[in-house]
Amino acid sequence: MHFTVSLPTAAVFLSCASSIYGHGLIVDAYGNANAKARGRGLGFIDQYNGNRWGTAQHPFQVDVPVFKDPIVPCCNKPRTYLATGCGITLQIIWRNNIRDNKHLVHQSWYAPAVQSLFTSKRGYQLDMNYEKNLIVSKKLMPQATAGGWMKIRIHQVNIDGAGPYRCRIDQTGTANSFGQWLWPTQNMPGNKYSFNVGTIHKPNNWIHLPIPAGIRCGGTAGPYKNVCIIRCENQAVNGPFGGCLAFQQVGLPVPAAPKPPAVKITVAPPTVTVIQQAPTVTVYQGRPPTKEEIEVAVGGEPVPKEAIEEIKKEEKIPGGKGTELVEGVKDANKDAENKAETEAVEDDYYA
Repeated sequence: MHFTVSLPTAAVFLSCASSIYGHGLIVDAYGNANAKARGRGLGFIDQYNGNRWGTAQHPFQVDVPVFKDPIVPCCNKPRTYLATGCGITLQIIWRNNIRDNKHLVHQSWYAPAVQSLFTSKRGYQLDMNYEKNLIVSKKLMPQATAGGWMKIRIHQVNIDGAGPYRCRIDQTGTANSFGQWLWPTQNMPGNKYSFNVGTIHKPNNWIHLPIPAGIRCGGTAGPYKNVCIIRCENQAVNGPFGGCLAFQQVGLPVPAAPKPPAVKITVAPPTVTVIQQAPTVTVYQGRPPTKEEIEVAVGGEPVPKEAIEEIKKEEKIPGGKGTELVEGVKDANKDAENKAETEAVEDDYYA
């Protein structure tokens, strides 16, 4: 199968047929119990991890989970929010609907017949048994305690893979019983569209998620017991984007400290004002993005005009970044070696 990837232009900002659809995924994680036990998002593709510096749909967004069906917004079709499960990826659609279809398998990734599958309801999500077996085979199981924390790194593909992210935990380990929303104490910056230019492709987009003290993980994954599933997602209109992560609960909850003996106080204590510290959000200072940087950052996404104006007015490129984003995407998209590698691993991964 042959793929053509090129830089988007302003003409495709509002184009449905050429829109780009997946924008942020979990690429690394570890918990407070063991910094050496690492994990990553379910649906992650190893073969594409060597070059993730472009914004085009293939290969840079193939393994990004989306939590709405159809995965691609188009033509005013209604989309259903996926409250359970771990989302759907372009790769899963390829495996289920294209790989074994002799009429589709040799068509371009951007052919209308292929793209129409992405804009139609599929009715399925990531296969949890398959994904669990994959992480077990690679020993990708971070560990955390009740009352501890998870550090989760997000790779932002293009502009609407930014924060803020919010997360939920399924203590059954099935992705069918997620609990209440949890907000990271350290989050990725972003506006109401989950837009942020300054965090695209940055290697240090970590979120810090506290684990509730009363949690009891009861799922399994191969030899691993006491497994929970974390699901994190942003607020992108064309998403939400993000992903799921399995972790193993270890140790016991820290017991509550014993109450000190009662002491009779006859003198009123001084008044103390307590100010609760707000969650940490990294703020980037710098210059406004150029027109070319906005085009690259959006990646062909059908973005409302008012959102583009907001990007011009509010987004900042960190000092010293220069045209790094634009040049990096150009190099990634025209890299012949990367294209050859992509085609070489195509049959192997999608098998």
